[in-house]
Amino acid sequence: MIPHNAIIGLTPLPHDHVVWQQAKPWKIVRSMLAIVFLCFLLSNITILIAAGFLDANFNYVLGPMDSLLVFSGGICSLPLIALLLLSRKPQLTHSIVATPHANGTSVHPLGGNMVVQTTVPTLVRHHLVRTNIPLDMPKTSQLWMIFIFGIVISTLCLLPLALGKINVVTILLAIFVLIPAWLIGFSTPVFGWWSITSRHMGFQIGAKDGELMLMAGMLAGVPAIIINSLLSPIVITTFDIPMDAMTDLGYGMILFLSAPIGEEISKALAVLLLFRYLETPRHGFYVGSTVGLGFALVENAQYILGSLAVGDGGISFLITSVIRGIGSIPGHALWTGISGYAIASSLQWKTRDSHSVYDFRTSAPKTEWVLFEKSTGQVVSTSRLTARPSDWLSRWVRKHRKHAWNLPAHWTQGLLIAIAGHAFWNGSSWAIGLLEFESMVLYAIVNIGWILVLVFLLWLAIVRIVPPIFQVQEENVADPLN
Repeated sequence: MIPHNAIIGLTPLPHDHVVWQQAKPWKIVRSMLAIVFLCFLLSNITILIAAGFLDANFNYVLGPMDSLLVFSGGICSLPLIALLLLSRKPQLTHSIVATPHANGTSVHPLGGNMVVQTTVPTLVRHHLVRTNIPLDMPKTSQLWMIFIFGIVISTLCLLPLALGKINVVTILLAIFVLIPAWLIGFSTPVFGWWSITSRHMGFQIGAKDGELMLMAGMLAGVPAIIINSLLSPIVITTFDIPMDAMTDLGYGMILFLSAPIGEEISKALAVLLLFRYLETPRHGFYVGSTVGLGFALVENAQYILGSLAVGDGGISFLITSVIRGIGSIPGHALWTGISGYAIASSLQWKTRDSHSVYDFRTSAPKTEWVLFEKSTGQVVSTSRLTARPSDWLSRWVRKHRKHAWNLPAHWTQGLLIAIAGHAFWNGSSWAIGLLEFESMVLYAIVNIGWILVLVFLLWLAIVRIVPPIFQVQEENVADPLN
């Protein structure tokens, strides 16, 4: 009998240690929704702290300072920061390994009223392994179906208010659908795009690593919102440039100067802080695109919430959700992906062992993580799989390889391209809005038409940019497309 106060040393991990875990693809979605809510609150509280230092009365003129605003904002942000840090707390998995041994026994009490009985004499060893199971996202089709049906049903539930049918039933229906509509509208398209990149780009990445990349993008929204909502308006007002109305030059400068520069620099710095993951330019693109999606989560939460507050029966919510889902969100992923690619190229790190357990390593390389389906026992994912693009992406890359564009090899070039793409998207949309039309119908047609043109150009850029990312990988290791 071993005394309860005895200290038992941990035995080393056996070679090719395997840990089995039940696949829970929706767990990371729930985790990220909680984190984005914290980051959303933190970004809005941070602007109050910054305003307390620079512009306490929010008139976009430098001063006065309000120490009470700074103090209260700091106090409110502390629990949010604590919860974010707690979410990054390392987790351990208790692994029990039984091996046949002549001097072993056939009955092993495991604690917690559990006993394992073996048919041959065995020795049982206990191991503690840092938990970093492979990233297992829900199926892409499931996420996009939830998005499509969610916004359609939400719009139908909100539409009676716009038609003047105001009664107890329609009001309660609208109230009931607001929170689900907000959650579905801002999150599911982001997770849908993340599922596509994670499933098809050929990375074996740990769930904790993926969460960190997405969180880095969310936190990049904190300096970006300070720049766009406080610093830039103060500078613009200093030069007496009007910015009260949407047609004012100052308002446009926020869109085509402040937002592209501030947001892309903030996201690029977040990518740089994740430098240990930038093993190759291809890794840089994936990390950058994931950071961009994390940023889009926080930004999209603000836009979708604003569209629901308009009170036009869900029309703004429908248009905003669709346009951002197929345009702005992949736009953020593409622009920051280009920055990440260029940053990784500038670092000039050589590809490490292409057949390692994880391309992104934070767990011991000897540990193999296997995810299995609880109902069938079928293996869903394993960290020992060789990282390679999916067959679908491989065929797609072959098809468009001859049309590929050269990607920037220096971080300044990549950042400038990202800023330029972002500025063109914002600035052209603002400029179109300045045009005068005889009817609102024509005005709406032109604006929606231009948005569709921007979406087409964005997807054309994606078609031209993705193929050379895998060509770089081919120069370093065996061609993963053959």
